[in-house]
Amino acid sequence: MPEITQLLNELDRIVADMQKAQHDGKGRDFLALDTAFHDALIAASGNPYFTSAYSLIGAKMAALRYPLGMMWSTASRQDRQKAACAVLTSARYTR
Repeated sequence: MPEITQLLNELDRIVADMQKAQHDGKGRDFLALDTAFHDALIAASGNPYFTSAYSLIGAKMAALRYPLGMMWSTASRQDRQKAACAVLTSARYTR
């Protein structure tokens, strides 16, 4: 369980930094942190096929998130990311 605690701590830190970037009006910092959030989830999967596939499309996915991140409410986006993290981590560690 230490690795799940480490992952959740990292994701909490990223989300806190995202909130600060949003509050400070630093859109580019927010989006860079959003990419870091997704990268951390992919890395935590521990699946070499998944990480390999994501390495091929990660930059494209970030580019797609950029306009969406600028348009969507970041608060609701963060809530969705927290929920996705909870689902992914509970599925991995409850088997």
